[in-house]
Amino acid sequence: MSVIHDQTQTLLAAYGIGAVPEQELPELRAHILGCEKCFAEAECLACSIEVLYEVVEPLPLPKGFEQRVMKAAVRGQRAPGASRRVRLPSPRALILAGAVGMMTATFLLFGIARIDSVDHQSRYLEALSALISDPDALTLHGPGGSEAVLASSVNGSVLVVVNLGEAPRDHRYQLWLMRDGVPKLAGTFDVSDSVTIVESIESLAEYDGAAVSLEPEGGSSQPTTEPVLATS
Repeated sequence: MSVIHDQTQTLLAAYGIGAVPEQELPELRAHILGCEKCFAEAECLACSIEVLYEVVEPLPLPKGFEQRVMKAAVRGQRAPGASRRVRLPSPRALILAGAVGMMTATFLLFGIARIDSVDHQSRYLEALSALISDPDALTLHGPGGSEAVLASSVNGSVLVVVNLGEAPRDHRYQLWLMRDGVPKLAGTFDVSDSVTIVESIESLAEYDGAAVSLEPEGGSSQPTTEPVLATS
């Protein structure tokens, strides 16, 4: 496979939600149209996004959001001789970025497009729906580009983790919900892919933060290591 093909594979989800820089679109489109594998995945991703629009209830933008975006665009620095035209994110990108980390949303969308199992696709869609529907979803960050989003769900809460490596032997990850700095165990999980979905029966209503730590396989009643993911 060529370098262009590998780059296109990593950009398919961003392309599907209109988040690819305009200058990169011609080369990206040309490859997708000429590559059977990329074309099929882009088409499947487009179908997944359409399904997402049907299952997620649209939320109005916060009051004054549009005005703040325009002011920020006007204040933005431009290189000498650069065009004054401002390219705002597409509506799809705004819908996703308004509630969840863009990287997490992109990984989820890309995962939906690559999964053949209807059950797994449904699980991905339900997770993404929860993340987008919760305006108070929490974003967790970690080293090495790892990220997670924790949102309320019908049955409690759902955590979507991306780019977190597998736990060392005889260890597991534990999710903690935080209230005034006091942790409560909300579940344990393993990582075997670039995207991990963790469902918990714990509600987020009374918590103001979250963290993920690496603990012995038997579990810990309190965190024993520094968090590998945490809210700011």
